[in-house]
Amino acid sequence: MSWKNLKTLAIAILLVMDVFFLYSLIARERAARYYDSELIDAATKIFHESSLYVDKSFLTERIVSLPVYSGTLDEAFFEALLEKMEGNGYTAEKETGGMRFVREDVELYIGNDFTFLYGSGGEYASPSEMLESGSFVRCEPEDFPEILQAARAFLSEYSALHLAAGERFYYTCSFEELFVSGTDGVLCVSQEIGGRDTGNRLYLLYSDGQITAADGRFAIMAPVRKMTAQTVGRMELLFAEKDYLDEKYRQGGEVSRENMILEAVEDSYEVFFDADGSFYFVPVCTLTYRNGETRTYNSVSGEIYS
Repeated sequence: MSWKNLKTLAIAILLVMDVFFLYSLIARERAARYYDSELIDAATKIFHESSLYVDKSFLTERIVSLPVYSGTLDEAFFEALLEKMEGNGYTAEKETGGMRFVREDVELYIGNDFTFLYGSGGEYASPSEMLESGSFVRCEPEDFPEILQAARAFLSEYSALHLAAGERFYYTCSFEELFVSGTDGVLCVSQEIGGRDTGNRLYLLYSDGQITAADGRFAIMAPVRKMTAQTVGRMELLFAEKDYLDEKYRQGGEVSRENMILEAVEDSYEVFFDADGSFYFVPVCTLTYRNGETRTYNSVSGEIYS
């Protein structure tokens, strides 16, 4: 065999080896990220035995790794906040669990558990509680640009948040819901991090052309660390849910099981606080059933969160 033919053969062998290694790499990556179809079929049959009906689409992706975000609401943070607020004409009162700021007819409370309360012009009603009156009608936020403009101005001034990326780990805000009654409106603002909901909600009351009151849980301190966390796979969580339903059935003494039809599986974050002021956004997974029942699992520990 000539040198030219040997060279061609060697190149062909190397190409075949490269294709094989690439295929193996893709197969390993897929196996790490997705469940095997036979395993999915076997799991759904086991779930059915407990009257738990799970669409196979919920079992396709493992979701095995979501980060944990953390930061600290320590004395240094509140000292910097105090300096900023005093520079804007506020006086401060330190309280257990947070700090209150007062300026003329404006009062603002910021808690170390992300509690956020605001009132102005003698208006100290709770916007979230006002919705319980039933006098507000749900509308599309985009149909009321003046309310959105007032909300953006309020967030920029009072929450020290920028709606654009300003830090390495930053929140994005969404104007989730708007409820209107006459010329007044209550706007719900949600926070996300890493493209997932944090569970933080701030309710803003729009009246007389401005935001006059606010209440809810809203983080004004962004995380400074992003830690890799090995989360429990979707299938493992659903087997934990099956065990929960089995135990509930055994303890209830019921003659027959209720069919539990899973409608949605959503990954998001919930915040946990330590005594030293540290906070952690930990991934959770919420299961929602057709009958309206929901259950949330801590995706790191695999235990029921709520």
